Amino acid sequence: MVDEKAAPDAADAEGIDKPADWVPIPGQKPAGGGQGAVVQVRHQGNGQLGAMKTLHPEHLKSKERRYRMQQEVFLLNMLDAKGVPRVLADNVDAWKARGKPLYAVVDWIDGPTLAAFCNGQPQTIDIALAVMHGLVDVVRRCHAAGVLHRDIKPDNIILRNGDVGDPILIDFGMGWAAPDEERFGEFLTGEGQELGNRFLRLPEYAPGHHVRDTRSDVTMLVAVLFYLLTGVAPRVLLDPVGKLPHEAMLARFPESTTSDPRWERLRRIFQVGFQQRIDMRYADTNQFAQALASLSDLTGNDVTTPLDEHLKRIRDLTESANGALLEQCQRDSLRALQGFFDDFRTRIQQFGFEAGGQGPVVTEWGRAVKTTLYLSKVGVAEPKVGFVHQISFENGRFQASYSVVGEALWTILYEGPLADADSLRDAAANAVDRVLDTLLERYTVALEKHVARMNR
Repeated sequence: MVDEKAAPDAADAEGIDKPADWVPIPGQKPAGGGQGAVVQVRHQGNGQLGAMKTLHPEHLKSKERRYRMQQEVFLLNMLDAKGVPRVLADNVDAWKARGKPLYAVVDWIDGPTLAAFCNGQPQTIDIALAVMHGLVDVVRRCHAAGVLHRDIKPDNIILRNGDVGDPILIDFGMGWAAPDEERFGEFLTGEGQELGNRFLRLPEYAPGHHVRDTRSDVTMLVAVLFYLLTGVAPRVLLDPVGKLPHEAMLARFPESTTSDPRWERLRRIFQVGFQQRIDMRYADTNQFAQALASLSDLTGNDVTTPLDEHLKRIRDLTESANGALLEQCQRDSLRALQGFFDDFRTRIQQFGFEAGGQGPVVTEWGRAVKTTLYLSKVGVAEPKVGFVHQISFENGRFQASYSVVGEALWTILYEGPLADADSLRDAAANAVDRVLDTLLERYTVALEKHVARMNR
């Protein structure tokens, strides 16, 4: 919010349909964002300070913007000043009157925003936890009242009187609480519009999505924790090479943080909280609060053993972005190869053949999956021909290929990006007849030699 000592060339709110009892304090520049402007005002009767928000003039004829402003006041009244500003005066009941200036006066909260408090500098774990415990309680009360904030970021958090244990959540302009869909369905986020903020862009808020989920607010809380400990915004859940924010910006954490006994559990919190899939994140504020509380169980006197170090290294590798990608590639390849395996055995039964051998297994130091099969007539041991079908994954791509046993030539069946497991499965299904054509050719040659030996 604005400081009373701001520059003297401030706007005087002239032209605003302001409440008679609330007068803007002269000599200030309005603050605010894309929705509206905020000025500090004083009540002429009791001298109380307030923050008056008005819509930008260019939004006065926007039905959606006017609705969002009345919705913000509605949500604040629902929350009844529990960790949020109290509404002191407003005229948002007139939101349907196109062009009529709207205002809302709320409590003036003395204290810096979290962004100003941190000023781009990492905070200690203890300070971060003090802020987060208070903030989680505020968001928990919001969710209990059925309110989603959807724009949680350092600029929208004020530390009352600079107290890290007393955060106040402001700016509910993007907030939501179950509206009457028949009346307000037109105010859904439009096609091509993105909800949320640049502090952390969530996939569920991408253009055209209408996800309303408490887990999105919880993920933003995780992002605030990240900001407190690094001084920078996470921005996105995955960077261009698939790393989560705490992996991609590990160097941003001070050594005093990463050497603290609590770091391992903090890392786990980020590992869960920053998942791309919403169903893999913390389910609600209670789960997140429990994860934060677990940090209090740790002290600097924890004793580690060589076994602990080995297990930690294994967790680091398997839970890293690359480790998770490797496991996902193994699962995708096993699924595709199992589909091929099943389809192949079903297909050859139509011709009176059967196959024995080894089903899909992980091999090549975990970077490939292969199956080995031998084809023969039902009830006839010889002749038989075998082949190896392998799917490898490295350098960002899948490659499926096969080779007849005893031959050095490998035939490529499919190549494609690791992100497209569906095409890999389709290619595996379509490869059955192609592989079978080669095998039957080899089987015919082997059978001819086998019969010729019998006639000698």
